[in-house]
Amino acid sequence: MYMWLGEAEQRIRFHGPLPEEVEKLEDLLQQHTEFATAMSQEYQTLESIIKVGEEMIKKSSELILPSGGTLSTIANASNQKVKKELQALNEK
Repeated sequence: MYMWLGEAEQRIRFHGPLPEEVEKLEDLLQQHTEFATAMSQEYQTLESIIKVGEEMIKKSSELILPSGGTLSTIANASNQKVKKELQALNEK
């Protein structure tokens, strides 16, 4: 997808001057219509990928570890531990 986006950007940004011939203009319009259709399909693919990623993040935060904790509870405990260690260090 990343390569497709790069190629699409090149086609849109660096298309050159418009031709004066009607037939060539019609060809360009047809190419743009095809491009818009492809871009719509790519956008739908990207939205699907984002949804899968969001679900993975949600599930990973709900994952229960063998200790009974979740990733978010362990992250919170880790943050609290660091705060206590920094506070103890500052007191010395």
